[in-house]
Amino acid sequence: MPGDPTMLFISPEMSVDAIERIRHSFGLDKPLYVQYFKYIANIFLGNFGISYYFMEPAAPMVFEALKNTLILTIPAMCLSYLFGVVGGTLLAWWRGKKRELWGMAFALILRSAPAFWIGLIFLYVFAFHFEWFPGGSITDTGVAYEGFWEMVLSWDFAHHLILPVLSMT
Repeated sequence: MPGDPTMLFISPEMSVDAIERIRHSFGLDKPLYVQYFKYIANIFLGNFGISYYFMEPAAPMVFEALKNTLILTIPAMCLSYLFGVVGGTLLAWWRGKKRELWGMAFALILRSAPAFWIGLIFLYVFAFHFEWFPGGSITDTGVAYEGFWEMVLSWDFAHHLILPVLSMT
């Protein structure tokens, strides 16, 4: 990303020495290749550093986002494998028939379409036109859950998850 993250902390009234101390405290005074290899080594050690914006350790923020990402991608991958194996088996069974031709065309169209585009089509049709699914968020507005598992096992959460999982699948 272009720019200097220390610009968040620097004011026009600061001296050059103060700016250099800030850059040194974040390790930004070293060459880029040294910063990069130190970053990679720290990632393997589980040290994600400090967020420049929030001035807090970045690891809890990364793991919070990772939790939601895994909740979305694991069911999508499982369904993709299931549909792929079943669909491939059926297409092999229908070898040389018109059903195979239509099935291959359908599979190629879905495979070549970008996932974000399919997601937008799904949002337009199922969330905005038919209003069967919510158009965003992970739960309904104003709903609060006491714990993670209570949220994940609720119908509200599943209802919000169906459309994104299907578009990724």
